[in-house]
Amino acid sequence: MSLGLKVTPQIKERLDGAARSNGRTQSQEAEVRLERSFDREDLLSQGLSLAYGRELAGLLLLLASALEATGRLAHTVAEGNRAHAAGTRRTAIPARRGDWLDDPYAFDQAARAALRILEAARPRSDGRGSPAAPDDAFGEASANSLLMAVRGQLESHLTRDEVDRVRALLGPLAERLDRFDLGPRAAKVLHRR
Repeated sequence: MSLGLKVTPQIKERLDGAARSNGRTQSQEAEVRLERSFDREDLLSQGLSLAYGRELAGLLLLLASALEATGRLAHTVAEGNRAHAAGTRRTAIPARRGDWLDDPYAFDQAARAALRILEAARPRSDGRGSPAAPDDAFGEASANSLLMAVRGQLESHLTRDEVDRVRALLGPLAERLDRFDLGPRAAKVLHRR
């Protein structure tokens, strides 16, 4: 079966070089690389399933998809609206992956999409109500503990290597987490250390 592709000169040059090195035709090299990309997609699902179980892996993939798609679209729309408000006549250029992370409006819309998915996945109440807890902000406290661990301020279930890996993946977002005010509850935890 035939498949035609248009690629940049740089990609063609790399593909040609790899094909020569591996003793393949350009088509064979492209096919091998496409197969590997599909294998890597499966690897992500398998890795998440291994780490968190199938259901949570599926939920994480769905949340990531909602965050990325919604954030990207919201950023594209916002950029078009900003250009229009400034009197610029330009067509909205689709946002690149990750552009929305620096746009407060797009970020908020992505967070709302993720929250909506979590609401849809929430188990129905069985009528017993929530267990009596000394602190109704358990989720907030748990998130604060993780944020403090990523900041290096508190030990958690994350190992030092995991914290380093998370910070490396977060890139500039790690600095935002470092600056985020965790509030008085977190300050009490730090003072107890």
